[in-house]
Amino acid sequence: MFSGSTEVITWTSTNIEKIKIEFSTNNGVDWILVVNDIDAINNSYQWLVPQFESENCLIKISDISEPLRYGYSVKFSVSKPGSINLIQPNGGESLIVGTTYKIRWSMTNVDGRDVWVYLSSDNGQIWSEMKRANPGVTAFDWLIPKGNTLEQSLTSNYKLKVQGTSFGQTVSDISDLTSVS
Repeated sequence: MFSGSTEVITWTSTNIEKIKIEFSTNNGVDWILVVNDIDAINNSYQWLVPQFESENCLIKISDISEPLRYGYSVKFSVSKPGSINLIQPNGGESLIVGTTYKIRWSMTNVDGRDVWVYLSSDNGQIWSEMKRANPGVTAFDWLIPKGNTLEQSLTSNYKLKVQGTSFGQTVSDISDLTSVS
């Protein structure tokens, strides 16, 4: 689970009208209110997970009228969602055909098997895969190719995109325009 995601909290109850849901980031030492006074018969609640990280999280559901009637979830972890940041080129550079340029990016919580680097020579309309890298790789040397026509090789409409996955969601960063001559 990651912060900023929406998760469904479910429960079963008997002879309870209203419940309170709380969560803990420190294994039950402190509790933070999620919702108070919800109908127990609903049996579920959509929770927008707040921005935090912890490996010691718990959910507590208690009876409003009898607070000593409660139940806990199993311990779970919350991580910040993943991100990719394209460091270079990230727009405004003037690259020269036939030279080598280092493409660099940083990643946080990218959990997919691979990271892809894509190139577009038409301002992001069509993307072509340039490189497939393992998640631990954050750079590669790009030999700037000549296009099939002079028009393709001399353009200011190049963009790069680095893309991966984090908790099943696609994360990416796209450069601003970079010129190649």
